[in-house]
Amino acid sequence: MNKKLTAILCVLLITSAVVTASLAAAFQNREKDNSLLLKEHNGAVTLFKGNEIVKVYDTIVISVLPSSDQNRLRNGIKIEDEEQLSAIIEDYDG
Repeated sequence: MNKKLTAILCVLLITSAVVTASLAAAFQNREKDNSLLLKEHNGAVTLFKGNEIVKVYDTIVISVLPSSDQNRLRNGIKIEDEEQLSAIIEDYDG
């Protein structure tokens, strides 16, 4: 009985350590997120890199965009490259 209990406790301790390490790594990656995101912020289309504002496109009037585009901007559009960003801005800004 003692060997089984010891084995179970070891498995639980190892599992706990692995989960804790995984959560810590995920939190660290989230804090260092440098991906580009285009979204509505304070009524303007804004480009973010992580939590930092890169550029505000204040010539784009969000209220005249189709509701699907307004929803995408509220949720944030992940920007993969400069071409995608240029195409979206050109589409929104006319």
